[in-house]
Amino acid sequence: MAATLFLAALFPLCARDFAPLFPFQPTHRAPDNITNVRTWAGADGKPAGDDGFITTQGDHFVDGDGRVRRFIGTNIGMTGCFPTHEAADMLAPELARYGINIVRMHYVSHRTPKEGYPVKDSFMEPVQLERFDYFFARLKENGIYVYFQLNIARKVSAANGFENLDKLPKYKNGVDNVDERMIELQERFHREILEHVNPYTGLMYKDDPAIAMFELANENSIVNSWFKPSYHFPDLVEPYKGYFVRLWNEWLERKYGDLAPLKKKWGKYRGGMIDWPYDSNWTVKPDRALDFTEFLADLEKSYFARLYRNVKDSLGVRQPVTGTQLEYGFNQPQALMDYCDIHGYWCHPGFRKGWDWNNFTIRNGAIINSFGHPGSTFTQIARARILGRPFTVSEYDHPNLNYYCAEGDIMLAAMGAFQNWSGLMQFAWILNTDYSRDYVNPMFDMCSAPQKLVHFPACWAMFVRGDVRSGSESVVFAYPSEYGKDIKAVAEGRNAGAHGEHKSGLLNSLPLAVVSGRQVVECPELFSGEGSTVIREAADVPDEIADAWKNKYVRSLTGELIWDWQKKDAGVFMVDTRRTKVFCGFVRGRTFTYRGMTLTPGETRLDWLTLTLTLAYPYGGGKPGNILQPGEYLLAATGVVRNTGQVIVEPSDLPGKVSCSPAEGGRFGTGPILCEGIEAVLSFSGLGGRMRCYALDPDGNVLQEIPVSSKDSGEAVLLIGPGYKTVWYKVIVDA
Repeated sequence: MAATLFLAALFPLCARDFAPLFPFQPTHRAPDNITNVRTWAGADGKPAGDDGFITTQGDHFVDGDGRVRRFIGTNIGMTGCFPTHEAADMLAPELARYGINIVRMHYVSHRTPKEGYPVKDSFMEPVQLERFDYFFARLKENGIYVYFQLNIARKVSAANGFENLDKLPKYKNGVDNVDERMIELQERFHREILEHVNPYTGLMYKDDPAIAMFELANENSIVNSWFKPSYHFPDLVEPYKGYFVRLWNEWLERKYGDLAPLKKKWGKYRGGMIDWPYDSNWTVKPDRALDFTEFLADLEKSYFARLYRNVKDSLGVRQPVTGTQLEYGFNQPQALMDYCDIHGYWCHPGFRKGWDWNNFTIRNGAIINSFGHPGSTFTQIARARILGRPFTVSEYDHPNLNYYCAEGDIMLAAMGAFQNWSGLMQFAWILNTDYSRDYVNPMFDMCSAPQKLVHFPACWAMFVRGDVRSGSESVVFAYPSEYGKDIKAVAEGRNAGAHGEHKSGLLNSLPLAVVSGRQVVECPELFSGEGSTVIREAADVPDEIADAWKNKYVRSLTGELIWDWQKKDAGVFMVDTRRTKVFCGFVRGRTFTYRGMTLTPGETRLDWLTLTLTLAYPYGGGKPGNILQPGEYLLAATGVVRNTGQVIVEPSDLPGKVSCSPAEGGRFGTGPILCEGIEAVLSFSGLGGRMRCYALDPDGNVLQEIPVSSKDSGEAVLLIGPGYKTVWYKVIVDA
C-alpha cells in the first residue's frame, strides 16, 4: 500500500531552524517534590475509603462525612490488572503522583478463566487473584479508589453448557442480556468476587469502602447490540435465536391480548411463531419496528433492574451502582441506577481489518477545530448527562499519535468541573505489564506519554480541588428524554443512539456556555427546572449566548473557560482562574491575555502548544485580585512528542489520517522519548521582583534557575525555551 512520509503535516514550519528535540520522560517514581500532587495543598493524603463509603446525594458523590467527592483517574486493563508485588509497589505511588485518585479496573473478568481451569466460570486463577488483591491494597493505601467493572466480555465455555459460542456476536453482548443461563452465571460471579475476602485488607470486596462505585456491564445493551451492524444480531444462531424469538412472541401476546389485532399487524404465524422483524418487513410496516424496539427496551430494562437488585439487595452492596454507558440503549433504565456513566473518544484508531494494532490509522485533527463547533466529543458527552444523577466519564482519550493529544485531558477536566460532573477516567494508563516502558505507545497508554503526564496535575487541580468553578443552574440546557418518543426515534432511525440526536449547531455547542444534560420525563424528581431558565430548543437560548456562538467566541457563564475558533483552523481553548491557567491551541503569531497574565508563544513545529500553570503550595497572605497569589506553581509546556526513530506516514488512500504501523509503511520507534522545547514569554502584572523560576528534570528536581526580569510597569517577565531541555518548571511567587 502506497504511503508517504508525512513531514509536512507533522512539521508545517519545518523550514524554520528549530532547536532539536531532546530526550525527556517523567520518571516512574513518586518523588517528594512539586511534581507529586500528593504533596500539594488540597490533596487528601488518606487511604481510600478512610472517610466511609461513597454514596450519592442528588447529582454528587459524597463520602461518609457527607463531603462532596470528585474522582479523576485512569483505566488499567487486561494483564495490567495483575502486577507482581514489586510492580504494584512502584505503580500505586506513581499513579498518585499525578493526582490520580481512582482507577477503573478494565477487562479483569475477560482475562479468565484460563483454558483448562477446572472451576466453571471462575473469577480468576489463584495467581491472578492474589496479585489483584495485593494491587488493590496498595492502591487503597495510596489514596486511590477503585471503579469496579463487573462484566465485560465475560467468558463462558462449553463446560458451562453453551453451544456455538464462536458464532455469537462480539463479546456475546446483548445475548448475555437475555440468555437466562448467562445471566445466572453473572449473578454467580457477583457473589463469588464480591464476597471474596482480600487477605491484604481483611475485607470482602462488597464491604470495602475503597471501592467507590460498581458498573454492571461495559458498553452492553441488547438495544445497541441489535442495531449495531458489526454485531450481526439478526443472524443469531441456535439455540439462542429460538429462545429470543420465544420471548418476543410472549411479549407480543401480552401486548395485544388476543390474536386478531396481532395477526392484523404481523400477518400469519409461521409454525405458530412470529419471527423477529428484519429491515425488509420493517419498511413495509413501520409499526413493526416500533413494536420490536419496545420489546428490546423492555428486555434492557429487565436485565439491568435484575442485576441491580442482585448486587444491592441480595449481596448488600452499599456503593453506588450503574448499569452500562449512556447512548448504548435508553436513558430510562440508567436513570433508575445510582449514577450514570458514558464513554467518549476523539480520533479513535481505525483498523483495516479487525483490531490489529499493527495495522491502524488515526485521524489527525485538533478537537478545538472540530466540525463546525468546538469540542464536539466533549459537548456530545455533556448533552448525554442525565440531570439529577452523579455523572462519570469512565473512558475518554485522544490517541497518543494524534499530534494534538495533549488537549484531551485538560479540556475534559476543565469542562467536567464547569459541568459539575463527578468522575473522569482517562483511557488508559496501561493495558499490559510493561509498566516501566521508555517509549510512547501510539494508541492510548498514558504511563509514558510526557505530553499527557505533565499536564495531569492541572487536571486534578481543576476538577478535584475545584480551581474551575461549577456552572450555576440559573441557566440549564435540559434536553427532554421521554421513553415513548425515544423508542420511536430509535425505531425510525434504526440506531440505538437516535433518541439523543439533534441538528442544531447552537444546541450542540451549548455545553461550552451553560450546564447541560437530559431531563428524563419519567423521573421528574431528578430535575424539576424550578428557579432556572431552562433551554429545551434553540428558541430558548438567551441572545447573548446565541450571539457568542455566531461570533465563534464562547465564554462559560462563570467567565473562566474560553473557546475561540474565530480564525479558521486555528482554535484556542483557555482556562483563566487565579490558581490555574491553561492554554491549548494554535498560535498564529498572537498574544493571549489572561487576568493578570499575558502569554506570547514563540514559533513551534505545529504552530500549536499546550501550557498549564497550576498552584501547588500557597504561601498565604495573598490578597484577592487578578495577580497570582504567593506560592509555588508547576508550569508545563508541550508540543511535538515522538519516539526515537518513529516514522509517521499518511496512507495515500486515507488523506488526513496518519499511522506509524508497519503495515502502513511506518515505524513505532523506540526510546528515548523526544520532546519539543516550547519557547514562550509569560508576563505577570504586579509581580516584578517577586518571581523566580527553575527548570526541572524528569524526576521533578531542579536543573537550573531561569532568569525572570522586571519591567518599570511592575510586570515580571519569564522566558522559557528549548535550551532548558525540559517540559516542566517550578515558578515561585514571593509574598
